[in-house]
Amino acid sequence: MKITTFKYYQYLVITLGLVFTLFGTAQEKRSFEERMERMKTIKRQYFNENISFTEKEKSAFWPVHDKHQEIIWGLHAREKKQLRKFRELGEQASEEDSSYFLDEMSKIEIERHQEKLRYFEELKTILPSSKILDQYKAEDDFKENLIKRYRRKDKARNP
Repeated sequence: MKITTFKYYQYLVITLGLVFTLFGTAQEKRSFEERMERMKTIKRQYFNENISFTEKEKSAFWPVHDKHQEIIWGLHAREKKQLRKFRELGEQASEEDSSYFLDEMSKIEIERHQEKLRYFEELKTILPSSKILDQYKAEDDFKENLIKRYRRKDKARNP
C-alpha cells in the first residue's frame, strides 16, 4: 500500500501532537512527593533570604523544622482521613459516631498544639528569640505569598 505524501504528513502531525500532549500531561501531573519537595526547596530559599541565619543556626534549624513539618503533615493526614470516614457515613452517622469523630478531631488538635509547643521549645535552644519571631513571620509571609501565587495561576487558567 502506497502512502501519499499528504497522508504521511497527516500521520506525522497526529503522532507528534499525541506525543507532545502526553508529554505535557505527564509534566503537569507530578507526584505529591515531588511537589512537596519542590515546595520545601522554595520555602528554604525564602527563609534563607528573609532570616539572617548563621551557618550554625541553619544547620541546627532545618532538621528541627523538617521534623516539625513531618509531624504536622501526619496530623493533617489523620484529620483528613477522619473527615473522609465521617463523610462516608453521611446521614447514617449516629450520635455515637458523631461523638467519636469529635473526640478524634479534638485529640488531633491537642496533638497539633502540643507539637507547636514542643517545636518552639526546641527552637529556643538553637535560635535567639528574635530569630524565632522572624521565622514565625517568614512562615506567615510565605503562606500569604503562596496563596497569592496560586490565585494568580487560577485567574490565568479560569479568566
